[in-house]
Amino acid sequence: MAVKMTTARLLADPGVFVRAEDYNKAVHHGVVCRSCRCTVHGTSAYERNQNGLQIHVRAFFSVSAGVRHKQGCGYNVQRTMDLLVARSSKITNLDVNAIPLLAHDSGTKKAEFRLHIMMDCLKAGPPSRLEASNPQRVPYLVVGGHYVRSARVLSSYLNTTRSLLAFIARFEGNDSLSDHVTFKYEKHTIKWRDFFFNQNQQKELLEKLMAMDTKAEAYHPVAFVVRTRDSSVDNKLSGDTPLKLTRTSLLWEGQKLSLFTTLYVVPDFLVPSIQSREYTVVCAIPRRLKPISRVTSEGQKKGWNNSLGLHVPIYSSAQVCGFRPIEA
Repeated sequence: MAVKMTTARLLADPGVFVRAEDYNKAVHHGVVCRSCRCTVHGTSAYERNQNGLQIHVRAFFSVSAGVRHKQGCGYNVQRTMDLLVARSSKITNLDVNAIPLLAHDSGTKKAEFRLHIMMDCLKAGPPSRLEASNPQRVPYLVVGGHYVRSARVLSSYLNTTRSLLAFIARFEGNDSLSDHVTFKYEKHTIKWRDFFFNQNQQKELLEKLMAMDTKAEAYHPVAFVVRTRDSSVDNKLSGDTPLKLTRTSLLWEGQKLSLFTTLYVVPDFLVPSIQSREYTVVCAIPRRLKPISRVTSEGQKKGWNNSLGLHVPIYSSAQVCGFRPIEA
């Protein structure tokens, strides 16, 4: 898997780092991975066409064909997955009823991520809520169909979720990750292309949600990238804070479609950190798509007649992670 990196070390002087956008082979000569120091090469920024749109691909470093990151390297995908699986498995030491959130599937190197457990944890709230509950009145917490009683288990689940999302962000949603992880939600196996949607795949995300609407299926968890830097806080009507993102214009069946995405953030302290990021990867079960009526003359002039609202609940910091896309 050719992991894309934004910085590398100089081969002649490993103590010196160079950014991919500044790299000049004639000046800097050879470069190596900043972690394991295997040989890497630089690719300059370029433009490519995707579905009639010009996509900018920023400069990056990657290993050459036949070269792999060393076993202990942070860019070694399989090692990172093994570490996450091992961390998740340790929760059985905290509660005999707990089951790993992320575990090796049938003894293979591919890891199975149990999304239904993650969603149960998010709905349960922060570990402090479980710690504050009366153990006599609320002795157990149902997580993924199993009963656990320790707040440390809930905390471990959320930390694993946060780590996996950071792992996806580090490798920028590369679909080669499908070779290393599968996703389970209740009895369903979710394919990578139905789980992760990059910042230029809003149309594919809508198609997925609309297909489930057509079949009257319940939505399953998805991870998708949104631009959050230019977001604004809307009026707070309940216990959450609506964070409105910049409107996205899509060409849908030959007509202009406006997508209005709102994150409903329960922990208020998360709002400033989300807004400070250019892009954020979000993992959640969206609420049902909501048609938005645009009947004013001003809205008609702007082509906002066909509009959809994508509303996304955020219960925990484990659901959001900073993201720097290679393509924008």
